[in-house]
Amino acid sequence: MKQPLVSVVIPCYNVAEYVGATLDSVIAQSYTDWEVIAVNDGSKDHTLDVLRQYESAHPQRIRVLDVPNGGACTARNLGLSHSQGTYLQFLDADDVLVVDKWHRQIDLLERDDLAWVVGDYDLYDHSLEEWQEKVSLAGIEDAPLETAIVSIINTTNPLYRLSTVRQVGGYRPEWPSAQDYDFNLRVMLTGARVGYLAGSTFMKRAVPGSISSDWVKVSRVTCQVIESLKTDLVQDDRLTPRARRHLANLYYNTAIHAPASRTQLQHDLEEIAFWSEGEPFLASSMKRWIAQLAGLRTLITLDRLRFAS
Repeated sequence: MKQPLVSVVIPCYNVAEYVGATLDSVIAQSYTDWEVIAVNDGSKDHTLDVLRQYESAHPQRIRVLDVPNGGACTARNLGLSHSQGTYLQFLDADDVLVVDKWHRQIDLLERDDLAWVVGDYDLYDHSLEEWQEKVSLAGIEDAPLETAIVSIINTTNPLYRLSTVRQVGGYRPEWPSAQDYDFNLRVMLTGARVGYLAGSTFMKRAVPGSISSDWVKVSRVTCQVIESLKTDLVQDDRLTPRARRHLANLYYNTAIHAPASRTQLQHDLEEIAFWSEGEPFLASSMKRWIAQLAGLRTLITLDRLRFAS
């Protein structure tokens, strides 16, 4: 009996050094019914040459789309439009899958009739030689929306039903960063049932200079993502006090590390008040005391001076 097809969408931009290992990890999967749509997003190195070699070796399974640079979201959405599978794997071009990722995740998806499933992953240095940490999403089944708010569900982690991704509409290209955060929050807000499978499902490289490594820029965009979804978030009865405190802290830390105009600071203060609902949200008792005595605006100013020195 033929197994359901997994469509694998890989946006590729200047990843000639890494994408071969990524494709090798797809080819090595114990689950054997898959197709790859690799989108060369205007690479300036020899990424396209590497992709064409794999396409030539596996012409029935690997398709390469060569397009001008439009960003990862646009590339993912193009790959999505060409996908023919039952399940969908968005795959970063520098990640390496564990050999039984799809086998284990599809078993859970089908057993529990889920819309998507996530697991854990291991973070390494860019060469995959030095292990740094294990990242887990344990608890997502008990607190799904909270987990999607307080954690980043990395691109490669989930396996989705293709119909779920199409229902959401794919990625939103307007965000320069925080793209996975936005996408997976929108998936979660549809009510799509998510499952968790313990154990590492892939290896992620910590690549120097990547967009996601610039926390200051990402944090401001993350705030904008939250504002675009604010109405849906507050109407969802799964929104927990912990998630609200996390969002208050997000605005607080962004106000410190990504300072802007007085108008922006006032907006940040209003969002902090909204998400905290006037309740304590700072972990430090000293900071809570200063905020109560002198005001949150003063505390943010003091923290800005402290980090600037």
